[in-house]
Amino acid sequence: MEFDVIANRHRVTKAPRIVYNFKAADDKLRSDIVNCEYLTNSVTDNSNDVDTCWRQWKTNLLRLIDSHIPKIKIRDANTPPWIDKEVRHLLKKKETTRRATKKHHDNVRFLEKFSALRKEVKTLINVKQKEYNESLGDSLKENPKRFWNYFRRKTKSNSIPANVTYNNETFASGPDKADAFKWFFFSTCTQDSESTAVALSLPDPKTSLLECFWIPEEDVSSLLASLDPSKSPGPDSVPTLVLKECASELAPSVCKLFNLSIETGIVPSEWKIALVFPVHKKGKNEEVTKYRPISLLCVISKVLERCIYDRLKDHLCALFHHAQHGFLKGRSTVTQLLTFYHEIDQALDKDL
Repeated sequence: MEFDVIANRHRVTKAPRIVYNFKAADDKLRSDIVNCEYLTNSVTDNSNDVDTCWRQWKTNLLRLIDSHIPKIKIRDANTPPWIDKEVRHLLKKKETTRRATKKHHDNVRFLEKFSALRKEVKTLINVKQKEYNESLGDSLKENPKRFWNYFRRKTKSNSIPANVTYNNETFASGPDKADAFKWFFFSTCTQDSESTAVALSLPDPKTSLLECFWIPEEDVSSLLASLDPSKSPGPDSVPTLVLKECASELAPSVCKLFNLSIETGIVPSEWKIALVFPVHKKGKNEEVTKYRPISLLCVISKVLERCIYDRLKDHLCALFHHAQHGFLKGRSTVTQLLTFYHEIDQALDKDL
């Protein structure tokens, strides 16, 4: 008992999380997205208010998601992954027997039943853990992320400790810890004292101009279908899995929203907001300076960025200098270094 108290002394109790249970979703979500007039009419052709169109589209989509996908309370993040429904049921049974044994401490029958259940729980947990470890090796090729999640769980914890320190001060409450991380991340950013205007030069008359720019539905549908469903949503709270699974049904309305944003030159305000999470790098996890920030943006905004990139890259790549190797597909600092060495070898061969 003394060991259990010491081991759990610094454990941080996290608030329960309510998430969507996609496994229990019904099959009518796709058809309702297509038939929902409120969703398709959220982006009107004669509207120039991109923020209003985005809020209406997001609200209508989340309303459909809530009506078709139930929510559940996920288990404690500190619970090992092999503690499944069968183990939790046996643990509840053991806890009930423990309370009865404590209440009727003179009854030998309750004590024997509790001892038997305790041994059964330990045996079942060992069996479940062994089966889980064996399944990690079997599914390594098909699902490597499952293995690395377990590896990070055993080697590194991303949970924020109960107390953190910054500038020789200790913070314990949630708001105080958030402020400490905020000021540290803010201090690592560089800001220009004066904004300097950059003079833009007119394009070369010989250069072809991209006069017409629009995004087709096929590109939007393809990019939505290629999303990684494990990615966390941003400030909009739109699940990435829904965007992926309902890509063809959502593509028409999303495409209208993208083209309206391009036509007006305005990006929805919410797409400029990020959820910042501190991730521990190395050293003591109580020190705020040992963390780096991770920003979660709206997934829809990143789809728009990819659409614009795909439409621009073919037009712009022809304008790049041949020595440009950064941020180009198939090129990198390695290819630039090889090209540089190749030019040196050619110059040496010619005795230049």
